[in-house]
Amino acid sequence: MQKILIVDDDPQMQKLYSRLFSMEEYQVEVAEDGVAGVDRVRGFSPDIILLDIMMKKMNGLQALAAFKASPTARDIPVVVLSNISDSRVVNDAKSKGAAQYVVKSETEPQEMVEIVKEVLSSAGGAGAGFM
Repeated sequence: MQKILIVDDDPQMQKLYSRLFSMEEYQVEVAEDGVAGVDRVRGFSPDIILLDIMMKKMNGLQALAAFKASPTARDIPVVVLSNISDSRVVNDAKSKGAAQYVVKSETEPQEMVEIVKEVLSSAGGAGAGFM
């Protein structure tokens, strides 16, 4: 069973994606902010991370940089899932190693399942196409 870590401070998004990916037979863990996400990676060892940008304590870009700097997490593909569509933020996420950048408001939840499957099946995960 593949593992997915959802790092998002919105309880509704946590519940939606936890339920969706559990139904798709992923083992799901949730972290409510970047600090908790960086912590949770160590014990959970996910196959992929879904990461929001706008969070308290540590935002998604800071968490992404921390994941990619960590020997235990650097090879885990990260899909940024945010409502921010500013090209500077997208480019910043890409430069920090995000496998994909997905705009929440433009993506149906079921599409996220397909995106996650695509990223997981792509060679090495990182560097997959951006939306």
